[in-house]
Amino acid sequence: MIRIVTVCTANLCRSPLAEHVLRAAAAEVGLEAEVSSTGVSVRPGQRPPADWCTVVSEWGVDLAEHRSGLAELAAADLVVGMTARHLRDLAVAEPALVGRLVTLRGAVSRIGTPEAEGDARGTAVDLGDADLAAVVRRCVGDQRARDLLRADPGFDVEDPFRRPLREQQRIAAEIVSLARALVTGLAR
Repeated sequence: MIRIVTVCTANLCRSPLAEHVLRAAAAEVGLEAEVSSTGVSVRPGQRPPADWCTVVSEWGVDLAEHRSGLAELAAADLVVGMTARHLRDLAVAEPALVGRLVTLRGAVSRIGTPEAEGDARGTAVDLGDADLAAVVRRCVGDQRARDLLRADPGFDVEDPFRRPLREQQRIAAEIVSLARALVTGLAR
């Protein structure tokens, strides 16, 4: 089992969408995963914006009951931030997370996705301790704290908050695509 926490700023838009898509995609391919979400500047109990809830519903995600909150990061195997700044903030606040921090786009870039390796759907994927450590290393690399301080913002996923509808749709599509690709890469 892999424990993943997705992180954005307020835990209202990006990280809850990624959480839901990661959980659904993992179940679809038989990957045992515990997925939660949080933010680096959370005001617990806040609701996602109504327009974002409408946008993500097009992807089959219902965030109507979501409330921003804090997730346990210490037990996470992989902490997936939406921006380099999220990773820096987390590394400064909780140095023990170094080695488990990666942006969503960075993880997909590092882990890749299987090409012509068959369909993993329906095959249970059991990540033993050794396999889990190897998977996390593939996603994160040989990470040091100083790497996070100068992380590439080119791997950021933009914040959809208060953006025009078309931009929100583009960002939602990007998160869905990246989250599915991450699960595909983890499951191989």
